Amino acid sequence: MRWAKTKSSGITLLQELLGQFVDQIERGVNPTAAGWIEKPALDSVVATLVEKGLCERTGDRIRIAPRPIPAEVLTELDFDGKWLADVHTEMIVATEIAARTMKIYGDGARYPALAFIGWTRMLETSYFPVIVDRVLHENFSVDGWFINAKKFAPELSATVVKKWWSQDELDIAFRRLYADKPNVGALRAEQVLNYLRRVSPSRALDKSDNEVFERVSRVLKWDKVSEILEKDDVLSLGLLWFADHVIADLDYPESLTFIEKEAWALVKKIVDKKVVEIGDGVVKAIERIERATSETDATRKRFEIANWDNIIRLPW
Repeated sequence: MRWAKTKSSGITLLQELLGQFVDQIERGVNPTAAGWIEKPALDSVVATLVEKGLCERTGDRIRIAPRPIPAEVLTELDFDGKWLADVHTEMIVATEIAARTMKIYGDGARYPALAFIGWTRMLETSYFPVIVDRVLHENFSVDGWFINAKKFAPELSATVVKKWWSQDELDIAFRRLYADKPNVGALRAEQVLNYLRRVSPSRALDKSDNEVFERVSRVLKWDKVSEILEKDDVLSLGLLWFADHVIADLDYPESLTFIEKEAWALVKKIVDKKVVEIGDGVVKAIERIERATSETDATRKRFEIANWDNIIRLPW
């Protein structure tokens, strides 16, 4: 009965609270602290919103509650209000993902698996821009090159990761990741676990697939690439791209930016480097790869065989 009497005012206040929450998020306030406004009088409208679990209060301060808006209330919001509610709901998911990712990253024994998954994500999202002559020389069509390079992203990733971690360390890392279902659960459990099963670093290739993988490796001169990459570069890229994999289903810039910021903070702490140092390390690695894999044309002019910064790169 009280909601029926105060619904119009309640919806207006609810949209105000949603707008305050999103505005503060966009200004960089952590979601756990965002959205508070001063209300000098806690009138019946506020009391009703608190009673319905739509907002929370501390003293004379109130904010939108950190839970999704119920469907029956969403229908009362205008177009802008529904958008704000969508952003708010996704920020709740993002906050949970960030907390659980932090817990996953807190176990160093998982790093080989996280690095492998991240590298696979990075390579699967690349267009593998390589000069056409090399592609044709290994009997790929242009379309076939992209399909096969992407198909063998797990094997390319395993080559890089196994330079720094043994198969036993990878097996232990994956077992620990599989076992941590409560934390993986918040990271879209089935998608992550199905992905892990599909891209296992020790999956067996039949003779035909192995031959194609070797051709892909030759096109890229991948043996030289894996030789050049340092452990910090492999780990930093892997952890950041693992986070990118985790947020693949998020839509709004506010939630994406929040997770990206949290991921960077974790990776900086893990590798004990600043953001600029991590970025410079990747740039220098690419420069070394370009020099090691470049070739000479008929005029003795050196050229790069691939656009490497579109293959090995930071996610954001």
